[in-house]
Amino acid sequence: ERLIMRKIREVLRLTDSGRSTRQVAAALGISGGAVAGYLQRARAADMTWARASTMTWCKFDVQGKTAFHQLSPRAMPERWVGG
Repeated sequence: ERLIMRKIREVLRLTDSGRSTRQVAAALGISGGAVAGYLQRARAADMTWARASTMTWCKFDVQGKTAFHQLSPRAMPERWVGG
């Protein structure tokens, strides 16, 4: 779970710094489609780098649980499903 959250935060950070989807994908070793998917879900969850950067991991996991679910549904802890 933490690894995926770290990648999401890095995608948001690198995109905010002006890097293209292709540059972000190359920097993180993921596909451009994965970057685009993370960004699409981040927009839907109203998650920005400015917002994510001010949260601790604990706050991000608890306060951002809906955003976490929308950003990475496969990594959603089972205890949050339906809650």
